[in-house]
Amino acid sequence: QGSEDNPLATIQHGINKSSDGDTILIQAGIYVENINYNGKNIVVQGEDRETTIIDGNQNGTVVRFSGGETSSAVLKNLSIINGQTLSSADAGGIHCSNNSNPILSHLNIYNNEGINAGGVMINGGSAPLIEHTLIHQNSSNWGGGLWLEGPATLSNVTVTNNIAEYGAGFHSFNSG
Repeated sequence: QGSEDNPLATIQHGINKSSDGDTILIQAGIYVENINYNGKNIVVQGEDRETTIIDGNQNGTVVRFSGGETSSAVLKNLSIINGQTLSSADAGGIHCSNNSNPILSHLNIYNNEGINAGGVMINGGSAPLIEHTLIHQNSSNWGGGLWLEGPATLSNVTVTNNIAEYGAGFHSFNSG
């Protein structure tokens, strides 16, 4: 529950109350939750990727874009950690599907686990921009860091120390 000093107690509550074009600013801290943009073209921005953390608590994908979001949907200045999914159709950290094309910027994506993607999964016609991001210490059977099944653009991205049977750094599937 929010209060006058803390009007939106969770990031997801802020997303639910937002409208296209809004910006949700997140104070430094650890937020134990899983979020879904739900098709909204909004900016979710932390103070700093070292101090503002979304912790998925091993309870599914940490951040989901699956509603056809455009490049006006931005996730910025955050760490995305402790996502875990047992579904081969999901990623542990961030999943972009269903023609979603967000901008993922200045992120630290680590310690996530999935069957087909530990850190980031891109599929379903999605083509996000990932920039100034660290993808490390994620694990899966395929694509420890990234599962690419679409034309993502990566700029100034470091992918290191991920673990997978096939494609520890990334696995490109079909047209990825």
